[in-house]
Amino acid sequence: MRPVTVRVHMLLDDTPILTRWLEITNHSERAAALSVACPWSGVLQAPASREACAAALDGQLYSVGYMQDPHHLNEGAFGWQRLPPAAYRIDGRYRRNRHRHPMFVVRNEHTGEHWIGQLAWSGGYAFEFDCEPDWRADGSSARLTFRAGPDAPAPLRVLAPGETVKTPEMHLGLLCGDLDAGVQAMHDHLRRSVLWPLIPGRSGLVESGIGPEQEITYEAVYHEMDTAAAIGAEVFFIDASWYALPQGNWASTVGDWDVGSRFPAGLAPIRERAHGLGMLFGLWMEPERLGTQSRTLAEHPDWVQQRYDGQRRGDVDLTRPEVAAWMEAQITRVIEEHQLDFFRLDYNVGYLGAGFQTVRSGFVENNSWRYYDVLYDLFERLRRRFPNVIFENCASGGGRTDVGMVRRMTHTWVTDWQLAPHRLTFDNTGQSYDTDSYTLTAQGVRLRLGSALTSELLLFEGLE
Repeated sequence: MRPVTVRVHMLLDDTPILTRWLEITNHSERAAALSVACPWSGVLQAPASREACAAALDGQLYSVGYMQDPHHLNEGAFGWQRLPPAAYRIDGRYRRNRHRHPMFVVRNEHTGEHWIGQLAWSGGYAFEFDCEPDWRADGSSARLTFRAGPDAPAPLRVLAPGETVKTPEMHLGLLCGDLDAGVQAMHDHLRRSVLWPLIPGRSGLVESGIGPEQEITYEAVYHEMDTAAAIGAEVFFIDASWYALPQGNWASTVGDWDVGSRFPAGLAPIRERAHGLGMLFGLWMEPERLGTQSRTLAEHPDWVQQRYDGQRRGDVDLTRPEVAAWMEAQITRVIEEHQLDFFRLDYNVGYLGAGFQTVRSGFVENNSWRYYDVLYDLFERLRRRFPNVIFENCASGGGRTDVGMVRRMTHTWVTDWQLAPHRLTFDNTGQSYDTDSYTLTAQGVRLRLGSALTSELLLFEGLE
């Protein structure tokens, strides 16, 4: 009906996890608008017996596990829900807050099989499941179906004549094993087929830094740096406000990446002191936003994206080639000018909702897909240009922990709230315990913490 072709790619890597994506080409002489593009959809399983179908009708056959709280500081709040004999949808970043990692685990409660999946995507997404338990003699209509893909107001992408686009990747595997086996299989797959090789001598390091919670001066930086070195830190970085005026609002001037007047001698003395103490040196940067008081915004007000209501906010419009080139040049200059060993990328935005739009060929295109295509390519080029620089991914804590972003980075900051006891809920098993207790296992001591924490912590032999 339409002159569009779809090429389906499936990657196997000797792990239980498969990688799938689509390439879509518009062969028409007119623009083509894509409203839905799910890299993976179809039947997960067809129940093999009447008993299984009866269990599905009672909502007792399948459960789905996912990060249930999408809000800042609650990243990693994993829990289980029974799948009813109806449609069930999980979404994030669009329709929900953005601090929900785009992954799911489906468990067959009768067989113990687990499906584990992740969408390599930093924009809005949705996972949809439909448990259809009706039984026929041939079992043809009893099945659990699903689809996974990016989610935003349609169209998601407008294809020019002859243009080919690639969808985000879906990483999905089926295991005849427990949750731990599924998680470890996913880790093996990511290490083998997704993540860049570790930088020799620059991985697993202890980092410390100083941020805008205090007025940053040379004296304050040296004090924090000496303390960090004394307790074994291996990386020291200056967080937000190194570019801002003294007593200034660090968020209002992002976009102007010149050293502020609080450091009249520049940052070279700080870098040399860090190196003298045996630490690597780095800086924080938020290149995807322009602050309300930034010089760059005043000079280029059209460089920020336009929302669906016509308003513009400080997120830069990477769908414009000149803006993307400017941002890449700014990052390159900061790394080279200050001889950085460590670069921390931040992205402090709140609820994005529908996001941003651009009119293309008569269609109101959502910008997310085109935006992240540009951002991913940009950081792949930077990683190749600076192979020894540690690129740390931070987005208001755990706002972009997805595989799409993580694969372009050296390290990812998963939350802004690292303190116990809250931090222990990130190891949530989805169960609550009425009493405190502990049991001995072959691996060490298993602590069962109270129901307020809903957590298990494994202390393995040899780990203090």
